[in-house]
Amino acid sequence: MTVVTRHDSAPSHEHRPSPVQPCVVAPVLAICNDARIPVTLGGGRSGCVGGTIPLFGGVSLDMCGISGIIEVDGDSLLVDVRAGTFGDHYEHELRTVHGSTLARVPRCRPALESTR
Repeated sequence: MTVVTRHDSAPSHEHRPSPVQPCVVAPVLAICNDARIPVTLGGGRSGCVGGTIPLFGGVSLDMCGISGIIEVDGDSLLVDVRAGTFGDHYEHELRTVHGSTLARVPRCRPALESTR
């Protein structure tokens, strides 16, 4: 979790623990909700448009510690995947373990390559 306060300039404080169990996320969200503190979730960090930057301060919750595929339903083709799963890891596990694919080319391929 990154706590970022914003005034007239750049963020002034950062702290970066990252939850590794889903049960840790709910209490953090409850505290932030009660205090009316905005929360920005950061997942697999494969985006290239800055969607996980907390521009107005608050808490940036790094979900990368909670990753992996939970379940693949071969009939409906639905996948239950954790929020912090990197796109290339997701695709690799789908192909090698489940014999499937997302059949997409990531728009931000260099970002994915740099996370390995």
